[in-house]
Amino acid sequence: MEGTFYVCCQRACARRSVDTSRIADYFLRNGLTPVPEAKMADIILIYTCGCFAKAEDMTMRTVAKLKREKSDGARFIVTGCLTKIHPEALCGDYTVLKPEELTALDEIIGAKIPFADTPAANRVVNVNNLLPIPLKKQIRDHWQFNLYAILRGFQVLYRNYFYSDRYANAWLIKVSEGCMNKCSYCVIRKAGGPLRSKPVEAILQEFRNGLEQGFKEFVLIPHDLGCYGFDLKTDVIELLEKLFAIEGDYLVELPDVNPRWLIKYYDQFTAIFQKYGHKVSRIVIPFQSGSDRVLEKMNRKYTAEEAAACIKGLRALVPNLVIETHIMIGFPGETEEDFEQSKNLVKSLNINTVVLYDYEDMYGTESAAMTNKVPSKVIFRRKRELQREIKYNLGSGVSDKAWVAPKKLPAACLGKAVVSPSPGAETKTQVSKASV
Repeated sequence: MEGTFYVCCQRACARRSVDTSRIADYFLRNGLTPVPEAKMADIILIYTCGCFAKAEDMTMRTVAKLKREKSDGARFIVTGCLTKIHPEALCGDYTVLKPEELTALDEIIGAKIPFADTPAANRVVNVNNLLPIPLKKQIRDHWQFNLYAILRGFQVLYRNYFYSDRYANAWLIKVSEGCMNKCSYCVIRKAGGPLRSKPVEAILQEFRNGLEQGFKEFVLIPHDLGCYGFDLKTDVIELLEKLFAIEGDYLVELPDVNPRWLIKYYDQFTAIFQKYGHKVSRIVIPFQSGSDRVLEKMNRKYTAEEAAACIKGLRALVPNLVIETHIMIGFPGETEEDFEQSKNLVKSLNINTVVLYDYEDMYGTESAAMTNKVPSKVIFRRKRELQREIKYNLGSGVSDKAWVAPKKLPAACLGKAVVSPSPGAETKTQVSKASV
């Protein structure tokens, strides 16, 4: 068919960015042309986000604005995580499709190439971002009216612009959907569902395709890389051994390795890193808290000492390894002693990047029903304290970067849309090691 399309998602989420890029590629293969503004499109599709309160706010602002701007007769379609997490929010005059129902697009657009036959995307192309929350609202609702709050607001804007191309030159490979963890605060698993791993050979083929196209930076995209393969009677160790055995000049980023699985496979991980550590651009190990009491309430299935021992072991094997971790501040019932344990744990580890998150209640999670919530002012003060601790203790085994996440938003940003007129329009790209 002929016509135009406009798709958008929360591009801070690498998982959903590649999912949305696959939809864009599907439209492109069926004769539709991407346009830079929704008002120019015959089909508008929004991949919603509901994993954080602010992300849901961004989604609903985008839905409302694009509905007002769309041309008469344009099809308006909403899909994505919010359809699973908070479907009651999507009650407007538009088509709602859950991610597993996207094959219905075939009938909507009269597709010659079925959605099921559209391969996974490895680049984020023809995908626009959701509308941002106005700066003054962010300061009013989530920060405070002081000089620091204003400076943080401009810092977020700065990062949103300059982080926009973080993965622009990388080959992205989605290796799994869903996870096996049952963290008491997490609503992402409600959107992702049970673990569904991509076969090892399919991942290796995508990896080789990227090498053939000249890419040198690769990012594996899971929900939790550590539990990859349980549903296929394999595991992450087999995947990494076979992937790193492929010859070539490249670097691979390993995001979201829950310490639970790093502990389980520690001997095998150390063997891989001892041999191939120079091929790892970054590993993300989110230990969330330094308090065993809090970790137990989070249902994280490990102790702070175990997580710290693994990180120290990897650091000893590969001194230049880039390690990132995440710390959640203000989990229900978190005391000053619990917070001090988190602070001390961060101080004791040589971690490159620490991402600090505010706790928030989310739909249907166990933690939302917990009592003894930590006041927002206390969370704000603790976050500032930990940030200063990291900043002013360089050279003493403390992290060299503290990335304070905008409240209720993921840390990484993929950024601006790239409009490609045809499926083969992307150019081959040579890249160097990702900056941290």
